[in-house]
Amino acid sequence: MNNRFELGQVTVNLGILNTALEEHGKALEFYLQGLAYARDSGKPKHWLTEPLCRVGLAYLDLGEPEKALDYLEQARAVLPESERVDQKMRVY
Repeated sequence: MNNRFELGQVTVNLGILNTALEEHGKALEFYLQGLAYARDSGKPKHWLTEPLCRVGLAYLDLGEPEKALDYLEQARAVLPESERVDQKMRVY
Protein backbone atom coordinates (compact mmCIF):
# COMPACT_ATOMS: atom_id res chain seq x y z
CA MET A 1 0.00 0.00 0.00
CA ASN A 2 1.82 3.11 -1.19
CA ASN A 3 -1.11 5.48 -1.25
CA ARG A 4 -0.69 8.20 1.39
CA PHE A 5 -4.43 8.72 1.67
CA GLU A 6 -5.09 5.03 2.36
CA LEU A 7 -2.27 4.96 4.91
CA GLY A 8 -3.87 7.96 6.57
CA GLN A 9 -7.24 6.21 6.78
CA VAL A 10 -5.70 3.09 8.30
CA THR A 11 -3.71 5.15 10.77
CA VAL A 12 -6.76 7.16 11.84
CA ASN A 13 -8.64 3.88 12.32
CA LEU A 14 -5.85 2.69 14.62
CA GLY A 15 -6.33 5.92 16.56
CA ILE A 16 -10.06 5.20 16.85
CA LEU A 17 -9.25 1.74 18.21
CA ASN A 18 -6.86 3.19 20.79
CA THR A 19 -9.46 5.79 21.79
CA ALA A 20 -11.93 2.96 22.41
CA LEU A 21 -9.29 1.28 24.56
CA GLU A 22 -8.83 4.59 26.42
CA GLU A 23 -5.18 4.76 25.27
CA HIS A 24 -5.49 8.46 24.48
CA GLY A 25 -1.76 9.17 24.13
CA LYS A 26 -1.35 6.39 21.57
CA ALA A 27 -4.54 7.47 19.82
CA LEU A 28 -3.17 11.00 19.48
CA GLU A 29 0.04 9.66 17.93
CA PHE A 30 -1.95 7.72 15.34
CA TYR A 31 -4.24 10.69 14.62
CA LEU A 32 -1.27 13.02 14.11
CA GLN A 33 0.37 10.49 11.80
CA GLY A 34 -2.90 10.07 9.89
CA LEU A 35 -3.18 13.84 9.58
CA ALA A 36 0.34 14.03 8.15
CA TYR A 37 -0.52 11.34 5.58
CA ALA A 38 -3.74 13.16 4.68
CA ARG A 39 -1.86 16.42 4.18
CA ASP A 40 0.69 14.68 1.93
CA SER A 41 -1.90 12.71 -0.04
CA GLY A 42 -2.75 15.35 -2.60
CA LYS A 43 -6.46 14.83 -1.92
CA PRO A 44 -8.80 17.84 -1.63
CA LYS A 45 -8.51 19.66 1.69
CA HIS A 46 -11.93 18.53 2.91
CA TRP A 47 -10.34 15.14 3.56
CA LEU A 48 -8.40 16.78 6.40
CA THR A 49 -11.48 17.46 8.52
CA GLU A 50 -11.76 13.99 10.05
CA PRO A 51 -8.15 13.67 11.23
CA LEU A 52 -8.16 17.30 12.41
CA CYS A 53 -11.28 16.66 14.47
CA ARG A 54 -9.87 13.41 15.83
CA VAL A 55 -6.66 15.16 16.93
CA GLY A 56 -8.74 17.86 18.62
CA LEU A 57 -10.88 15.35 20.48
CA ALA A 58 -7.79 13.40 21.54
CA TYR A 59 -6.35 16.56 23.04
CA LEU A 60 -9.63 17.03 24.93
CA ASP A 61 -9.33 13.48 26.26
CA LEU A 62 -5.81 14.35 27.43
CA GLY A 63 -7.00 17.49 29.22
CA GLU A 64 -5.49 19.99 26.77
CA PRO A 65 -8.46 22.10 25.64
CA GLU A 66 -6.37 24.90 24.08
CA LYS A 67 -4.66 22.47 21.70
CA ALA A 68 -8.02 20.80 21.06
CA LEU A 69 -9.60 24.08 20.06
CA ASP A 70 -6.73 24.84 17.67
CA TYR A 71 -7.30 21.60 15.72
CA LEU A 72 -11.08 21.90 15.79
CA GLU A 73 -10.83 25.44 14.44
CA GLN A 74 -8.52 24.20 11.68
CA ALA A 75 -11.17 21.64 10.75
CA ARG A 76 -13.78 24.41 10.73
CA ALA A 77 -11.59 26.52 8.44
CA VAL A 78 -11.24 23.63 5.97
CA LEU A 79 -14.95 22.88 5.87
CA PRO A 80 -16.83 25.80 7.46
CA GLU A 81 -20.35 24.54 6.74
CA SER A 82 -19.91 20.99 7.97
CA GLU A 83 -22.49 19.78 10.46
CA ARG A 84 -20.10 16.99 11.41
CA VAL A 85 -17.45 19.51 12.47
CA ASP A 86 -20.14 21.42 14.37
CA GLN A 87 -21.08 18.27 16.26
CA LYS A 88 -17.48 17.60 17.24
CA MET A 89 -16.96 21.22 18.30
CA ARG A 90 -20.00 21.06 20.59
CA VAL A 91 -18.06 18.58 22.68
CA TYR A 92 -15.58 21.36 23.33
